[in-house]
Amino acid sequence: MRTFIAALLLSVCVACTCYGQSANPGPPEVDPKLILSDNNTFNTYMYYNLKLLSANYTAYDTHLKPISKLEFLKQLTTGNYLFLKLSSTNGKLYFKLYKINPSVNKDCYGMVSGYAPSFYADYQRVGKKFPHFSFTDINGTTYTSENTKGKIVVLKCWFIGCQACQQEMPALNTMMQAYKNRKDIVFISLAPDAKDKLQTFFSRRQFDYAKVGSQDAFITKTLNVQEYPTHFIINKQGIIVNVVNTADELQYALQHDL
Repeated sequence: MRTFIAALLLSVCVACTCYGQSANPGPPEVDPKLILSDNNTFNTYMYYNLKLLSANYTAYDTHLKPISKLEFLKQLTTGNYLFLKLSSTNGKLYFKLYKINPSVNKDCYGMVSGYAPSFYADYQRVGKKFPHFSFTDINGTTYTSENTKGKIVVLKCWFIGCQACQQEMPALNTMMQAYKNRKDIVFISLAPDAKDKLQTFFSRRQFDYAKVGSQDAFITKTLNVQEYPTHFIINKQGIIVNVVNTADELQYALQHDL
Protein backbone atom coordinates (compact mmCIF):
# COMPACT_ATOMS: atom_id res chain seq x y z
CA MET A 1 0.00 0.00 0.00
CA ARG A 2 2.80 2.45 0.94
CA THR A 3 4.61 1.60 -2.28
CA PHE A 4 1.47 2.36 -4.28
CA ILE A 5 0.90 5.70 -2.52
CA ALA A 6 4.52 6.71 -3.10
CA ALA A 7 4.27 5.79 -6.77
CA LEU A 8 1.02 7.71 -7.05
CA LEU A 9 2.57 10.87 -5.60
CA LEU A 10 5.64 10.50 -7.79
CA SER A 11 3.50 10.06 -10.91
CA VAL A 12 1.51 13.19 -10.13
CA CYS A 13 4.65 15.23 -9.47
CA VAL A 14 6.29 14.13 -12.71
CA ALA A 15 3.11 14.82 -14.68
CA CYS A 16 2.76 18.31 -13.22
CA THR A 17 6.41 19.08 -13.98
CA CYS A 18 6.21 17.93 -17.57
CA TYR A 19 2.85 19.48 -18.36
CA GLY A 20 2.86 22.54 -16.15
CA GLN A 21 2.52 24.90 -19.11
CA SER A 22 -0.32 23.02 -20.81
CA ALA A 23 -4.05 23.59 -20.36
CA ASN A 24 -4.75 20.19 -21.92
CA PRO A 25 -4.81 16.94 -19.96
CA GLY A 26 -1.46 15.33 -19.36
CA PRO A 27 -0.61 11.65 -18.98
CA PRO A 28 -2.38 9.35 -16.50
CA GLU A 29 -1.71 10.28 -12.89
CA VAL A 30 -0.98 6.62 -12.20
CA ASP A 31 0.49 4.06 -14.59
CA PRO A 32 -2.33 1.64 -15.52
CA LYS A 33 0.07 -1.29 -15.24
CA LEU A 34 0.62 -0.32 -11.61
CA ILE A 35 -3.12 0.00 -10.99
CA LEU A 36 -3.74 -3.49 -12.39
CA SER A 37 -0.68 -5.09 -10.80
CA ASP A 38 -2.64 -6.54 -7.87
CA ASN A 39 -5.98 -6.24 -6.08
CA ASN A 40 -4.67 -3.96 -3.33
CA THR A 41 -3.41 -1.27 -5.67
CA PHE A 42 -6.51 -1.61 -7.83
CA ASN A 43 -8.83 -1.18 -4.83
CA THR A 44 -6.82 1.80 -3.59
CA TYR A 45 -7.13 3.50 -6.97
CA MET A 46 -10.86 2.80 -7.01
CA TYR A 47 -11.28 4.16 -3.49
CA TYR A 48 -9.74 7.53 -4.37
CA ASN A 49 -11.18 7.94 -7.86
CA LEU A 50 -14.44 6.02 -8.22
CA LYS A 51 -16.58 8.82 -6.75
CA LEU A 52 -15.25 11.17 -9.44
CA LEU A 53 -17.25 9.29 -12.09
CA SER A 54 -20.33 11.15 -10.84
CA ALA A 55 -18.59 14.52 -11.23
CA ASN A 56 -18.30 16.79 -14.24
CA TYR A 57 -15.38 15.77 -16.42
CA THR A 58 -14.17 15.56 -20.00
CA ALA A 59 -14.08 11.99 -21.29
CA TYR A 60 -11.75 10.51 -23.89
CA ASP A 61 -11.56 7.20 -25.70
CA THR A 62 -8.42 5.06 -25.82
CA HIS A 63 -6.94 7.33 -28.53
CA LEU A 64 -7.56 10.51 -26.50
CA LYS A 65 -10.47 11.51 -28.73
CA PRO A 66 -13.23 13.34 -26.78
CA ILE A 67 -16.43 11.32 -26.32
CA SER A 68 -19.65 11.94 -24.42
CA LYS A 69 -19.83 11.03 -20.75
CA LEU A 70 -22.71 8.69 -21.55
CA GLU A 71 -20.64 6.80 -24.14
CA PHE A 72 -17.68 6.73 -21.75
CA LEU A 73 -19.76 5.12 -18.98
CA LYS A 74 -21.39 2.74 -21.47
CA GLN A 75 -17.97 1.47 -22.51
CA LEU A 76 -17.04 0.93 -18.86
CA THR A 77 -20.08 -1.32 -18.38
CA THR A 78 -18.52 -3.84 -20.78
CA GLY A 79 -15.75 -4.52 -18.28
CA ASN A 80 -13.21 -4.15 -21.06
CA TYR A 81 -11.87 -0.80 -19.92
CA LEU A 82 -10.36 0.92 -16.92
CA PHE A 83 -10.92 4.64 -16.42
CA LEU A 84 -7.66 6.58 -16.10
CA LYS A 85 -7.57 9.94 -14.38
CA LEU A 86 -5.35 12.25 -16.41
CA SER A 87 -3.10 14.88 -14.88
CA SER A 88 -4.38 18.43 -15.11
CA THR A 89 -3.03 21.87 -14.30
CA ASN A 90 -6.17 23.88 -15.00
CA GLY A 91 -8.42 22.56 -12.22
CA LYS A 92 -10.52 20.50 -14.64
CA LEU A 93 -11.13 16.76 -14.48
CA TYR A 94 -10.22 14.42 -17.33
CA PHE A 95 -10.69 10.66 -17.77
CA LYS A 96 -9.48 8.32 -20.49
CA LEU A 97 -10.48 4.76 -21.36
CA TYR A 98 -7.75 2.15 -21.08
CA LYS A 99 -8.20 -1.28 -22.65
CA ILE A 100 -7.78 -4.06 -20.10
CA ASN A 101 -6.07 -7.32 -20.94
CA PRO A 102 -8.00 -9.99 -18.95
CA SER A 103 -4.86 -12.06 -18.62
CA VAL A 104 -3.14 -9.31 -16.61
CA ASN A 105 -5.50 -9.48 -13.65
CA LYS A 106 -8.74 -11.42 -14.01
CA ASP A 107 -10.11 -10.20 -10.66
CA CYS A 108 -9.72 -6.54 -11.62
CA TYR A 109 -11.26 -7.25 -15.01
CA GLY A 110 -14.37 -8.59 -13.30
CA MET A 111 -14.56 -5.78 -10.74
CA VAL A 112 -14.67 -3.10 -13.45
CA SER A 113 -17.82 -4.58 -14.97
CA GLY A 114 -19.31 -4.72 -11.48
CA TYR A 115 -19.20 -1.04 -10.54
CA ALA A 116 -19.80 0.64 -13.91
CA PRO A 117 -23.48 -0.22 -14.60
CA SER A 118 -24.79 1.80 -11.64
CA PHE A 119 -22.95 4.91 -12.83
CA TYR A 120 -24.27 4.41 -16.35
CA ALA A 121 -27.86 3.95 -15.13
CA ASP A 122 -27.67 6.94 -12.81
CA TYR A 123 -26.21 9.22 -15.46
CA GLN A 124 -29.09 8.45 -17.83
CA ARG A 125 -31.37 10.23 -15.32
CA VAL A 126 -29.36 13.45 -15.44
CA GLY A 127 -31.06 16.28 -17.30
CA LYS A 128 -34.54 14.82 -16.87
CA LYS A 129 -37.41 16.42 -15.00
CA PHE A 130 -37.85 15.01 -11.51
CA PRO A 131 -41.34 13.48 -11.13
CA HIS A 132 -44.07 15.49 -9.46
CA PHE A 133 -44.15 14.85 -5.72
CA SER A 134 -45.95 15.62 -2.48
CA PHE A 135 -44.27 14.34 0.70
CA THR A 136 -45.30 14.81 4.32
CA ASP A 137 -42.54 14.07 6.81
CA ILE A 138 -42.93 12.44 10.22
CA ASN A 139 -43.25 15.89 11.84
CA GLY A 140 -46.13 16.91 9.59
CA THR A 141 -44.25 19.24 7.22
CA THR A 142 -45.25 18.88 3.57
CA TYR A 143 -42.86 19.23 0.64
CA THR A 144 -44.21 19.44 -2.89
CA SER A 145 -42.96 20.18 -6.38
CA GLU A 146 -44.68 23.54 -6.01
CA ASN A 147 -43.44 24.74 -2.61
CA THR A 148 -39.85 23.66 -3.35
CA LYS A 149 -39.76 25.43 -6.72
CA GLY A 150 -36.80 27.77 -6.80
CA LYS A 151 -34.95 25.60 -4.29
CA ILE A 152 -32.35 22.87 -4.64
CA VAL A 153 -33.68 19.55 -3.37
CA VAL A 154 -31.24 16.92 -2.08
CA LEU A 155 -33.13 13.64 -1.82
CA LYS A 156 -31.97 10.41 -0.19
CA CYS A 157 -33.67 7.05 -0.84
CA TRP A 158 -33.01 4.48 1.87
CA PHE A 159 -34.64 1.96 4.25
CA ILE A 160 -34.18 1.03 7.88
CA GLY A 161 -32.57 -2.36 7.21
CA CYS A 162 -29.85 -0.84 5.00
CA GLN A 163 -26.61 -0.73 7.00
CA ALA A 164 -24.82 1.48 4.49
CA CYS A 165 -27.75 3.92 4.65
CA GLN A 166 -27.42 4.12 8.42
CA GLN A 167 -23.64 4.35 8.50
CA GLU A 168 -23.53 7.44 6.31
CA MET A 169 -26.03 9.45 8.40
CA PRO A 170 -23.42 11.11 10.66
CA ALA A 171 -21.47 12.19 7.56
CA LEU A 172 -24.65 13.59 6.00
CA ASN A 173 -25.42 15.49 9.21
CA THR A 174 -21.95 17.04 9.10
CA MET A 175 -22.37 17.86 5.42
CA MET A 176 -25.68 19.60 6.10
CA GLN A 177 -23.99 21.93 8.57
CA ALA A 178 -22.03 23.44 5.69
CA TYR A 179 -25.33 24.50 4.10
CA LYS A 180 -27.25 25.52 7.24
CA ASN A 181 -27.35 29.17 6.13
CA ARG A 182 -28.56 28.31 2.64
CA LYS A 183 -32.32 28.83 2.65
CA ASP A 184 -32.49 27.66 -0.97
CA ILE A 185 -31.53 24.03 -0.22
CA VAL A 186 -33.88 21.36 1.14
CA PHE A 187 -32.72 17.96 2.40
CA ILE A 188 -35.34 15.19 2.30
CA SER A 189 -35.10 11.44 2.88
CA LEU A 190 -37.58 8.88 1.55
CA ALA A 191 -38.06 5.41 3.03
CA PRO A 192 -40.57 2.61 2.40
CA ASP A 193 -40.88 2.10 6.17
CA ALA A 194 -44.05 3.34 7.87
CA LYS A 195 -44.15 6.56 9.90
CA ASP A 196 -44.35 4.80 13.28
CA LYS A 197 -41.32 2.63 12.49
CA LEU A 198 -39.34 5.69 11.46
CA GLN A 199 -40.32 7.50 14.65
CA THR A 200 -39.15 4.54 16.73
CA PHE A 201 -35.92 4.26 14.76
CA PHE A 202 -35.09 7.95 15.06
CA SER A 203 -35.91 8.06 18.75
CA ARG A 204 -32.41 6.62 19.24
CA ARG A 205 -30.57 8.00 16.22
CA GLN A 206 -30.05 11.51 14.88
CA PHE A 207 -30.58 12.30 11.24
CA ASP A 208 -31.16 15.92 10.25
CA TYR A 209 -32.88 15.37 6.89
CA ALA A 210 -36.66 15.68 6.70
CA LYS A 211 -37.85 12.07 7.08
CA VAL A 212 -40.69 10.76 4.92
CA GLY A 213 -42.11 7.24 5.22
CA SER A 214 -44.34 4.85 3.25
CA GLN A 215 -42.69 5.74 -0.07
CA ASP A 216 -42.05 2.27 -1.48
CA ALA A 217 -44.05 2.84 -4.67
CA PHE A 218 -42.47 6.23 -5.38
CA ILE A 219 -38.94 4.95 -4.75
CA THR A 220 -39.14 1.66 -6.66
CA LYS A 221 -41.70 2.40 -9.38
CA THR A 222 -41.62 6.15 -10.00
CA LEU A 223 -37.88 6.63 -9.46
CA ASN A 224 -36.88 3.02 -10.29
CA VAL A 225 -34.23 3.02 -7.58
CA GLN A 226 -32.47 -0.33 -7.31
CA GLU A 227 -29.47 0.52 -5.14
CA TYR A 228 -29.43 1.88 -1.61
CA PRO A 229 -28.66 4.49 -0.63
CA THR A 230 -29.33 6.59 -3.72
CA HIS A 231 -29.07 10.39 -3.62
CA PHE A 232 -30.66 12.78 -6.11
CA ILE A 233 -29.66 16.41 -6.58
CA ILE A 234 -32.50 18.39 -8.15
CA ASN A 235 -31.90 21.97 -9.26
CA LYS A 236 -34.15 24.98 -8.80
CA GLN A 237 -35.93 24.22 -12.08
CA GLY A 238 -36.81 20.68 -10.97
CA ILE A 239 -34.19 19.03 -13.19
CA ILE A 240 -32.03 16.14 -11.96
CA VAL A 241 -28.41 17.30 -12.09
CA ASN A 242 -26.77 14.31 -10.40
CA VAL A 243 -27.49 10.87 -8.94
CA VAL A 244 -24.94 9.27 -6.59
CA ASN A 245 -24.77 6.41 -4.11
CA THR A 246 -22.51 7.48 -1.25
CA ALA A 247 -22.08 10.39 1.13
CA ASP A 248 -18.61 11.10 -0.28
CA GLU A 249 -19.97 11.28 -3.83
CA LEU A 250 -22.83 13.49 -2.68
CA GLN A 251 -20.53 15.90 -0.90
CA TYR A 252 -18.25 16.13 -3.93
CA ALA A 253 -21.23 16.62 -6.25
CA LEU A 254 -22.73 19.38 -4.12
CA GLN A 255 -19.44 21.23 -4.08
CA HIS A 256 -19.24 21.14 -7.86
CA ASP A 257 -22.87 21.19 -9.01
CA LEU A 258 -24.34 24.00 -6.89
